[in-house]
Amino acid sequence: MVKSHQSLQVVTNLSRPKPVHIAGIERAAFDAEISRLIRPNEWGGVEYVSAVCNEAGEIYRVITVEGLGDYVHLAEGLKRLGLVDRLAMRVVPGGKYDAIFALDGENVSAVPPGER
Repeated sequence: MVKSHQSLQVVTNLSRPKPVHIAGIERAAFDAEISRLIRPNEWGGVEYVSAVCNEAGEIYRVITVEGLGDYVHLAEGLKRLGLVDRLAMRVVPGGKYDAIFALDGENVSAVPPGER
């Protein structure tokens, strides 16, 4: 939302990214650390959807952020936690997720090929 006051424009778009925990899937031991990485969106932009896997390789959490800056912030934070983007080397873009982060980049058991 943009509010105008004389010639000054103040942008007030501090929406929170949309994290979703998948029901019935065990959360990762490092879930609280992931929650601390999520920050309010200040600028908006293109939505990036990232999935996060628990220690068993199952997707248990999906985080949608707006804007490349917020995506890079999230991705770099997840990498610092030891997570690897399983989709980083894909040649053709597309699919349900822009990134799937897992502790072991090869261990993503709950992702059907059509959702990668």
